[in-house]
Amino acid sequence: MMEIGQVYNKWFESLVNTVKQDDRDILFQHFGYFQEDFVYSLTAAIENKLIELGFSKATAKQAFITISEALINIDKHGKSSAFDLGGMIVSVKNNNILVSVSNIAPQSQREYIVSRLSELNDLDEKEVNERYQELLKRSIVSNANGIGLGFVSIRRNSNYGLIHYYFKPIDDESMIFATSFRV
Repeated sequence: MMEIGQVYNKWFESLVNTVKQDDRDILFQHFGYFQEDFVYSLTAAIENKLIELGFSKATAKQAFITISEALINIDKHGKSSAFDLGGMIVSVKNNNILVSVSNIAPQSQREYIVSRLSELNDLDEKEVNERYQELLKRSIVSNANGIGLGFVSIRRNSNYGLIHYYFKPIDDESMIFATSFRV
């Protein structure tokens, strides 16, 4: 039987192939660790590449902020589990930026994640902004058990509003938790 990291890597490679088959141009992809200094340099490179491709500075900055939030979540929440590996793909098609981010999570968190992301996706734009401001006022910057400021910020900055999510069981205790959103 393959190790969890090997199963995850194989799944990530199949996701890369799926993105390519959709005729999306992959700007960046990374499978591995996402420490904070790496996240900053990677997101800065993504921002510069988007500007080089003709996206507005505002769109590139929005991508920088949103992708940073997603990758910092991998680093933050991965440290609380046995596996802090993560995967990220940033692709473009018809001037639409699609970001796919994934990591390994405990199976026991699945129902909680589904209920919180579903609740977040059901909010309209005004309600998302209110939730964001509420979390800022309460200074809830970190929520180790679930959906905090990071996902609210991603949802708030997504041009198409929704955070799509997917789970791939690895074994009885672990799963791949993948999200995608458009910037």
